[in-house]
Amino acid sequence: MRPLIIITVGYIIGIIWGLYLKISIAPIIFLFGGISLIFYKKNIKSKKIISKSFVFYLIISAILAIISNWQIIYLENKFENLYKGKEEVNVIGTIISDRKENTYQAKYTIKIDSVNGDTKYNDTNLLLYVHKEEKLEYGDKIHILGTYDEAKCATNYKLFDYKEYLKEKNVYGIVKADKVQVIEKDNLNNIFILLNNLREKIKINLKEIIGEEANVTIGILLRRYS
Repeated sequence: MRPLIIITVGYIIGIIWGLYLKISIAPIIFLFGGISLIFYKKNIKSKKIISKSFVFYLIISAILAIISNWQIIYLENKFENLYKGKEEVNVIGTIISDRKENTYQAKYTIKIDSVNGDTKYNDTNLLLYVHKEEKLEYGDKIHILGTYDEAKCATNYKLFDYKEYLKEKNVYGIVKADKVQVIEKDNLNNIFILLNNLREKIKINLKEIIGEEANVTIGILLRRYS
């Protein structure tokens, strides 16, 4: 059990270090490792106390800490860089959520193919806001001309941080569309489309049985990105 704990702690340390300090943990680990090696060679007694297997698991833990730390920093930079210099955008992507409406506009989640011709953000998600009159469907591959609207960070410790919330959902930004063109229909795996159609039928049936009060039940049973 102890080796697993050591390895897990290393992985978690790498994640926490990246989230809060936003810098690489590798120099710190190499520095600490170098100091420990010097101490190990100078102190004969320590050779008897520290087993080779323990050192091996510490090395594995350090490697995992560096990997998890790099992943977090990469994703953070990817999220932040999406907004830089991209007020007006040209996006190609596929709708992967149901339509949600308010008084003036509709909202979808889309999986990105490219942003301004760049495929670096391929397979990450955006929230798309379109005019309410625009009718799009799950699985539609679309071409969007619009503008970015960056999610707001919390200005107070206890306030809701919408930007962090979107990150947790793997949503990298918000696009307000000026023009949308459907390129292809059903641009998703047939199983996903079948499951979504089934989900929509369940929603319709629940509303017929329960009425508009079914929205809460639907939200619990069929939860997706909001």
